Amino acid sequence: MKEEIAIISAERKWVFDENNNFTDKIRGKSVFRNPVNFDREPQYLAIFITGEKSFQVIAEVNYEKSDLKNGKIWLKNAIPVTIPIRFGKDKLEGIRYTTFRKLVTHKTTDYLK
Repeated sequence: MKEEIAIISAERKWVFDENNNFTDKIRGKSVFRNPVNFDREPQYLAIFITGEKSFQVIAEVNYEKSDLKNGKIWLKNAIPVTIPIRFGKDKLEGIRYTTFRKLVTHKTTDYLK
């Protein structure tokens, strides 16, 4: 079984505290509100910080609390990472779905679909 990852963007202040330290308490809670609804049920999220060139958080989706139809995503086991993003024509706007393998080995973002 492939474990699907949803790629989403976030503002730095939602993921890091005022001292630039990672916090798994996105926006003061372990919840992230995405303006775009999900059309699948990914097991994980890969979050990249708007304006930066790397994925900086990988987190498991907590389905007991989440309401993906309304863009409310509760996270668990969030960890900081640094996975470089090799942007192509696709600038990762909206939600993209991929696998761990493609996330780590992608040549450009055009292949993350």
